[in-house]
Amino acid sequence: MTTSTITYLALASSLLMISACSPHPGSATWLATADQSSVFTKIAVHYDGKADIYSDNQDDAIRRCFWSAVSSQSINMHCIDATNTEHEEDLQLTVTDRDHAELTQSNTIIARFYQQQH
Repeated sequence: MTTSTITYLALASSLLMISACSPHPGSATWLATADQSSVFTKIAVHYDGKADIYSDNQDDAIRRCFWSAVSSQSINMHCIDATNTEHEEDLQLTVTDRDHAELTQSNTIIARFYQQQH
């Protein structure tokens, strides 16, 4: 291998490592759009792989979730009901553009959200 090839490979490896550490676009606080009837009004997707789902009339999360990325724009969330820990459900949050996302369950859209700006 030539020195330029080794330098190129080292640079490419460094870029891959840096990009792997960037947060998923789904890790943000999402607020429900006004044009829906879903019970879910806010989703807080934390960088550490946890997420909390809120309802408008609750101060505490109504679902506690663990999430994992399934694509560059989507995350799967395995959630447990905060009041009935035997009730589990799987949801998917897909970022549709920079500031908007859709929450689906079994490939059906159940809510739309926009990203809360800090």
